[in-house]
Amino acid sequence: MNITLVKAVLRVFKKLSSITWSDLRRFGTNRVLKSSYFWLVMVPIAAKLLLQFKQPFVFGLLGETHTIYLNLPFSWYLFYFSAFAFSIATALFALFCPEMVKRYSSFASFYNESSGSRELLDHYVSLDEAARQESLPALYMEAARALEADPNEYPHPGNPVEFAIMVQTMIRKVKREEMTDLFSTLRHWHDLRYPKVRRTIVILYGIGFILIGIVLFQNLAWVWEVLFLRFLHG
Repeated sequence: MNITLVKAVLRVFKKLSSITWSDLRRFGTNRVLKSSYFWLVMVPIAAKLLLQFKQPFVFGLLGETHTIYLNLPFSWYLFYFSAFAFSIATALFALFCPEMVKRYSSFASFYNESSGSRELLDHYVSLDEAARQESLPALYMEAARALEADPNEYPHPGNPVEFAIMVQTMIRKVKREEMTDLFSTLRHWHDLRYPKVRRTIVILYGIGFILIGIVLFQNLAWVWEVLFLRFLHG
C-alpha cells in the first residue's frame, strides 16, 4: 500500500480521536437522531404498502402530470441505511458514553442537581486505573486551590495509594460551589475514554449525514426540476 495513503489515513484517525464524548453529546442526545430507530421500522413498512398500489402512479402537480414508478427508489435505500447508521451510532453512544458526560452538560447542571463531592468521587472511581493515576496530580492541584491550602499542608506522601486517599479526602472538604475546576478536570478524562468507540461513532454519524444529504439533494433537485419545467411551459 502507498505510504502516503497510509499516512493520510493515520492523520484522519488521529483527528477522529480528538473528537471527545462532549463533542458527540450534541448528536447522541439529539431527539431527531434518536428517532432513527422508528425509521428503521417504518421505511420497510411504507415501501411494502406503496408497492401494493397500481403502477405507475400518475398525479397532477402545478398543472403538470407526473408519473412515479413505485418500485423502491434508490433514495429509499439511502434513507434506510442513513437511519441504520444513526441508530448504531446512537446505541453506541448510549452504551459507552461516560455517565458524567451523558448526564451533565456543564458544571451548572451538576450543581443544579445538588451533586457534590460524593458524586464527583464516584465519577473519579469509575475511571480505569491508568486514568485515575494520571488525573491525580491535576485533581490534587485543583483541590488545593479550592481549599486555599498551604503547599505544606498536604505534602505528597510518596506512596501512590496514600496519595490517592489524600486527594479524595481533600475533595470531600471542597465546597460544592468551588468544584468547577475539579468537575472540568474529571470530565476531561472521561471525555478521552474508549477512543475506538468514539472513532466508530464519528464514522457512522458521518455516513448517516452523507446519505441523508444525498436524499435531500435528490428531492430538492426534483422539486426544482418540476418548477423549472412549469416556468418553461408558461
